[in-house]
Amino acid sequence: MKNTGIKILITGGARRLGRILAETLATRGASTAIHYNSSSEEANDLKHQLAAHGSTAHLIQADLTSPATCEDVITQAVRLLGGLDVLINNAATFQSDTLRDLNVEHAQKQMMLNCWAPLLLARSFAQQCPGGKIIHILDQRIARHDGHHLSYTLSKKALAESVGMLALELAPNFTVNAVAPGAVLPPDKRSGTREKAGPAPMGHAGTPEEVAEAVAFLMEAESITGQIIYVDGGQHLL
Repeated sequence: MKNTGIKILITGGARRLGRILAETLATRGASTAIHYNSSSEEANDLKHQLAAHGSTAHLIQADLTSPATCEDVITQAVRLLGGLDVLINNAATFQSDTLRDLNVEHAQKQMMLNCWAPLLLARSFAQQCPGGKIIHILDQRIARHDGHHLSYTLSKKALAESVGMLALELAPNFTVNAVAPGAVLPPDKRSGTREKAGPAPMGHAGTPEEVAEAVAFLMEAESITGQIIYVDGGQHLL
């Protein structure tokens, strides 16, 4: 599968899954704009790494918890790439909480970055470009009731519910789909989270590369919209 010449924006593209998405899609020939917030060192390292393999990447620094910034990110991506074909909403924040220790300020930040920012980016994309593909990166938790990550799970469930809504509203010019990974990477040391990956019917929860393959597939699919692909070894079934 090739994505030669496709112009893509990946939010949160400097680290972890976002970085693997950027690396995979760039090696397939896509032109990339990589958004980051505070990970400037990782973003520049990725840019140089892709350049060494013959791929040009543009960097966009922005705090997506600011609604006004979301529109500007799309404007920058369109200018830097000379257009935009695919928006991959990958940026997210992950914090543990329950009803008993719920902090509304922290919960609102998760909802803003994990749900409202992707919707604002999608709206700006639809306003500035004639057509394209929108792909949200979700989480297999959307199929379960994870009370240990209350506000995070609610934010991802809300974004998941928007997939079908946006697919209908933006058709026929845009497709809107999502990929819901399982525990495809070790815990993020920055977040301080040390949870176990949990069981999976297939014996493993998948790999970041498999997530990237699913994204690449949706980038080329012309007749698929409103769908969520789980890449989690069946964890969402439990």
